[in-house]
Amino acid sequence: MAVEAQTLTILRGVVHDSLGKHMFDNAIFFADKLVTLSQGDPDDVYRLAQTYLFTKQYRRALSLLRKTRQSLTSTRFRYLTAKCLAECQEWDEVLATLSADAIQKAHDEASAAAGEVVISEMGRLSMVSAMELLKGSVYESLENYPLAARCYSSALRADPLNQVSFTLHFFHVSRHFPHASLAMFPPI
Repeated sequence: MAVEAQTLTILRGVVHDSLGKHMFDNAIFFADKLVTLSQGDPDDVYRLAQTYLFTKQYRRALSLLRKTRQSLTSTRFRYLTAKCLAECQEWDEVLATLSADAIQKAHDEASAAAGEVVISEMGRLSMVSAMELLKGSVYESLENYPLAARCYSSALRADPLNQVSFTLHFFHVSRHFPHASLAMFPPI
């Protein structure tokens, strides 16, 4: 049974509008139908997993991502998977998902898409910055503050408009190096 493209477009609009109006149960209902009707279109799977994340159904999102084999297929799915794992406090799995190779791949994808590295292009924060920020928060949860600070610094280097990484970076510098001058640290 083929579903008309127009029907899928309408359903995507309903899901988007439901999310915008914070009608999450409605968004989940229609996003789930959409994944089925579109035969697992990656954008629809992402939309449903993101809706699960918004409603704090982290395990359900992980189950969907793994069942559809989307969890590591692209940078956005990898980040969403890592975010859900972090919310479940699966620290080792988050770090494995956000490995140095994965972050380098995200950096390479961003560079290829832009032709060169463009920071905060068109009002969007860098995915590399978001990944480094998440990785830093995992290290902070594990009380590995030097690695957390390094990740926050990397996040800030990847995107100076990432205000959270800016705040956390300087919090860790002042907390763990109270007598240090900022001149001791390499420029971000």
